[in-house]
Amino acid sequence: MSNNPKYWQNKWDTNDIGFHKQQTNQYLVELFPTLHLPPQSRVLVPLCGKSLDMIWLIEHGYHVVGIELSEIAVKAFFEEHNFSYTCELHGNITKYSHPNVTIYQGDLFNLSAQEIEPCQGYYDRGALIALPESIRSAYVDKISTLLAANAKGLVLTYEYDWLEIIGPPYSVPKQEVMALYHQFDVQEVMHQTQNPLSQTLFKKGLRAAMDYGFIVTLQ
Repeated sequence: MSNNPKYWQNKWDTNDIGFHKQQTNQYLVELFPTLHLPPQSRVLVPLCGKSLDMIWLIEHGYHVVGIELSEIAVKAFFEEHNFSYTCELHGNITKYSHPNVTIYQGDLFNLSAQEIEPCQGYYDRGALIALPESIRSAYVDKISTLLAANAKGLVLTYEYDWLEIIGPPYSVPKQEVMALYHQFDVQEVMHQTQNPLSQTLFKKGLRAAMDYGFIVTLQ
């Protein structure tokens, strides 16, 4: 799910997963309810890892549909939360199923729209910013094929001086988000200066960064 899928596989293989947060994302808690999705809506979470954000979504009445490259991450999610699951192999994709969450393990680009029931919601905390610029457009186009008509989503990005550090996570500024999500209505709902004491980006030598949040609605 990038120009170099082995990069992310190796991160999980070596447990080098500083990108995995030990708490629910504050912007998810603050902003996702403003989407007003009906109970039991299917919420697409690409590059989901074993994120605790999925637990928040489940606890708030949604059915999570995750997509994740690493088998280690997928199994860890189910096992750490004592979720029983079944597995089905669909070509290059393995489908892990539980009553409240379905995770497709494999490359997002290998997942056909016919294999997945369209999702009414979408949550992107770490997918877009994990991808190099060369495939971001293809990523957004792929996401649009997995969503239902008028689906709504929350997209979170960073903006920083890309000359200061080498991603991932990459800087994806507002103007790029607007261009990438050309099939969506895009509304900026949050921008906030990051706290350097609490963000891993600053440990890489970054001096300033801005968080952005966008509500996107498929047209």
